[in-house]
Amino acid sequence: MAKPNGKTALVTGSTDGVGRMVATRLGEGGWRVLVHGRDRTRGEEVVGKIKAAGGAAEFLQGGPLGLGRSAPPRANGRARDRPARSPPQ
Repeated sequence: MAKPNGKTALVTGSTDGVGRMVATRLGEGGWRVLVHGRDRTRGEEVVGKIKAAGGAAEFLQGGPLGLGRSAPPRANGRARDRPARSPPQ
């Protein structure tokens, strides 16, 4: 593990996939990592892995982001309330 560099990174979606890899690598590189995701168990696993490597991390549980409103209903990959666009000519 690298020496702590005094920087903090918030990595959203860091309980799985690319976010998990980024959080782990930052932790190994001396960053303090705020592990963010919906699944507490997986988040704590990432925190444990970072701490086991000598890094600093904590888990922040999040939920679906919608800024206080739900996402519009979707049909065929586009919002229902918007007309389909014609392809450019």
